[in-house]
Amino acid sequence: NQFDFKPTVDKNEEESKLLCDQSDCMGSHPKNLMSRERKDHSGVQHSCDQFDYVAKISGNLKKHKESKHYGMIYPCDQCEYVGSYAGSLMIHKKRDHLGVRYPCDQCDHVATETGKFKQAQKSQA
Repeated sequence: NQFDFKPTVDKNEEESKLLCDQSDCMGSHPKNLMSRERKDHSGVQHSCDQFDYVAKISGNLKKHKESKHYGMIYPCDQCEYVGSYAGSLMIHKKRDHLGVRYPCDQCDHVATETGKFKQAQKSQA
């Protein structure tokens, strides 16, 4: 195995985590961390043959093609929002219709998306 994972403990969650030896990536399951490390450190790229688009993982190239080449859209059934990706629609519904929020337990920041919450946590570290 080309990736070396070192067990560590996340102070916020008090559970064992795995730490990549090549970056600051952490994960709770070796399979998930290996997948992320392969994507981030392998240098493999998946290029679109029609647009100036390059993906690190093949699944993202597939989503790009569905959206940009085939015109797939994901309309919200509760408002006029139309997403280019299923994930975008899911985030929209959670944020705008269900009111899901992600409060930080270390400050007064409240994020509307998990990705933005993680970005805020990293910027405060």
